[in-house]
Amino acid sequence: MAQLKHNRFVMLGALVATVVAAANGLSFITLMAGGITLLQFVAWKQQDAIRSRFKAAKDAFEALNVIAFDKHWVGSTAKVAKVSSTSTPPERLDKPWAVQVLAVTSGGAWFAVDLQVTCTDKVQMLYLHRLSEKTAKTMLAFDLEVYERFFGKPDVA
Repeated sequence: MAQLKHNRFVMLGALVATVVAAANGLSFITLMAGGITLLQFVAWKQQDAIRSRFKAAKDAFEALNVIAFDKHWVGSTAKVAKVSSTSTPPERLDKPWAVQVLAVTSGGAWFAVDLQVTCTDKVQMLYLHRLSEKTAKTMLAFDLEVYERFFGKPDVA
C-alpha cells in the first residue's frame, strides 16, 4: 500500500512538473517529466492489476465448495498455510497465472487447490489434491516459520 501511495505522489509531482515546464517553454524538461508520469502511471496500473489477481484467487478459494474423494471441501472454513505461484509470475498480465493454495480443513485434512487466473479476475479451478500430512510437511519444508506454525518445532538433526 505504501508503494502505491509513493507511485501516486511521484506521478502527481511529475504531472505538475510537466505542466509547469510546458507553460515555461522548457521542452526537454516537459518530455522528461511527462515520461516519468507515464512510467509511474503504467507501474500503478500494473500494481492494481496484480492486486486484483491476488484478490480474485483469494475469493475463488474462499468460494470453494466441492465434493471430491468422498469428502466435502469448503475453502471458507479451511486455514491457508501457503500460497505459491507455480509458473508465470502474477506480473505477466498477458499470460495466465497459476497459483497453488495449500490448506488444512478444520478436521485436519490437508489439501492443495491449483487455480488459474486469466486477465485480472477470471479464475478457474484446475485441480484439488488431497494430501497426506507427510506430503504437506514436505511442501512446507523450506518455509520454517509456516512449518512450525502448523506442525511445531522439528527436532534438530
